[in-house]
Amino acid sequence: MLTLLSGLWRTAVHPVTFVVLCLLWCLDLGLGSLLAYERPDIFGSMDAYPFALWLREVGRRALPWSAWVFLLAALTWAMTASLALCTVNWFWRRRRSLRGLGEVLVHLGFLLVFGGFVVEATLGTRVHGVVIAEGGSAPVPALGLTLRLERLELVTSPAGEVVDSVSTLSVGRDGAWVGGTTRLNHPLIDGATVVYPRGTQEMPTRRGPLLVGRYDVHRDPGVRYVLAGAALLFAGTLWAFATHLAAPRLAPAASPVSSSGA
Repeated sequence: MLTLLSGLWRTAVHPVTFVVLCLLWCLDLGLGSLLAYERPDIFGSMDAYPFALWLREVGRRALPWSAWVFLLAALTWAMTASLALCTVNWFWRRRRSLRGLGEVLVHLGFLLVFGGFVVEATLGTRVHGVVIAEGGSAPVPALGLTLRLERLELVTSPAGEVVDSVSTLSVGRDGAWVGGTTRLNHPLIDGATVVYPRGTQEMPTRRGPLLVGRYDVHRDPGVRYVLAGAALLFAGTLWAFATHLAAPRLAPAASPVSSSGA
């Protein structure tokens, strides 16, 4: 029995286990993306729900088309469990190896990112298509806040094409306002509230065209975990790169354990 448990542990913490899970995850995502392209009536609404809510309200009714999404979630949990066990193994057996610190920082970063995703998927709220004219405001009752669009600027290319827009927004809650800007791939983050820009248009008025912005507002309680995880991933990558360059000048660490573990 002890031999069996020892073999299972070695398999669980072996790097090949994680690599195989990653390959299966990528294969499932690739095939699933093709299915999603063929059935926009099912998968077009995924972004409108927190992930767990979509699985419960839409995914169950869409089987077998949505089976790849459930498999993707299961593989993600398996990858996370593999990384968690690898991290435990590092602290247990190789904690004196400074060269391996970058590896464990990357592991911890990924675990934080995944934890943030789970929190958002289960506790998050999403409101899409909030339309605000420049200088106006719009309530978001589901989140208990108000958005005010202070200014909307269009960014054009040398050819005169609109390539982006910069929105100066204020988020009002309980009489307090917090300001910031949004642009492409740069949402406004106020605590657990995240505001994403989703396009602009011109609305004709008697005084001339008025710019109108459209926004998605998410309450994402896990966003701080994601940001902290991203910082750890970056730090771990830098540490691994630096120790790799300095490897000839570092004394080899004595370790009675084989390097087969992650």
